[in-house]
Amino acid sequence: MNTIIIVDDSSISRITLEKLIKNNFSETYLIVAICKDSASAKKAIMTHKPDLVFLDIEMPNKNGFELLKEIKSIKFEVIFTTSHANYAVKAIKANALDYLIKPINLRDLKNALRRFENKKIVRESSEKKVEQTKQNNELIKKIAFSTDTGYEFININSILYC
Repeated sequence: MNTIIIVDDSSISRITLEKLIKNNFSETYLIVAICKDSASAKKAIMTHKPDLVFLDIEMPNKNGFELLKEIKSIKFEVIFTTSHANYAVKAIKANALDYLIKPINLRDLKNALRRFENKKIVRESSEKKVEQTKQNNELIKKIAFSTDTGYEFININSILYC
């Protein structure tokens, strides 16, 4: 199950997005936190380590871009949600997965979540290939020596002489 955090200072926007996700995607997405400001969002992100964050841009005190700068290691995807179309270029530069204009409709949400799922599949496939490469490299770094009981695999770096 993919975990989601919703961050928006507008209660109507938070409720609308929550209902859209719960009514249409509850089998694959779980909302773990709903935040109304960047301070509570930062705490929720650190606590829940979500897969996906729906992030409003214009909020009091700190905007969504400032919040992302404060987070040292971003291991989640971000979909910006805003009423303002003028932040699109800045969102692209911040590596946003998508940019949804409020009010969010079901069709746009479906497309954004499909992009998330496709990116996740590619990332998992890439991670699997990296792991296989690491395992293959470990095998190459060892030599098999015949012993009375079978074979013993010795790390090449630990062999002084044969």
